[in-house]
Amino acid sequence: MWSCVGAYVVAEVKDVKGKTRFKLKQPSRSFLRNFGRALFGAMHSTANSEVTKLVNFQGNSYTYPKLSSTSSRFMGANGAAGEKRCGIAVGSGTKAVEFTDYKLDSIIEHGTGSGQLYYNISTVHLIEGSDYSIVRFARSFDNQSGGNVTVTETGLFIIHEHADVRGVRALVARDLLETAITLAPGETLNVRYEIEIVL
Repeated sequence: MWSCVGAYVVAEVKDVKGKTRFKLKQPSRSFLRNFGRALFGAMHSTANSEVTKLVNFQGNSYTYPKLSSTSSRFMGANGAAGEKRCGIAVGSGTKAVEFTDYKLDSIIEHGTGSGQLYYNISTVHLIEGSDYSIVRFARSFDNQSGGNVTVTETGLFIIHEHADVRGVRALVARDLLETAITLAPGETLNVRYEIEIVL
């Protein structure tokens, strides 16, 4: 018997009354170089080792994991409300995904102004059954802007408390949605990244 690993992006739009208006589930085809390096660094040896490098959203390279202490956060994806580069983020870009991407093509800013979405908390959950495990990253985005906002890309950022620079944020997955999603004022977009391991 073999186990199978798959990754998916799920996007769901809720109208102002909370009713599901649109739902999309597509394979995530774009876990990036940073993801492989982060996973390797986390599983290689000690928390303060310097076995690989991550590239942050500004394009700067940092040794990894190289934690400031053994209790520091690394590969963290639980993001606070408004923290757009920790956990799931959304954008309006259309540039093709490249393995070396380190930022979204055009990130949608957090807020209530024109073209912005309100970033709620980003969470990580483990869901298990007798023959499967799902690591689920989830975040909802509220359109409080007063106008339509269109989402075309999603991404997953991790945060890392580096010994030299606190709060290094690295993009580990980026996907272009198969269908662009336009949110009307008052609507909510729920986005999930799901890594499924099935026996």
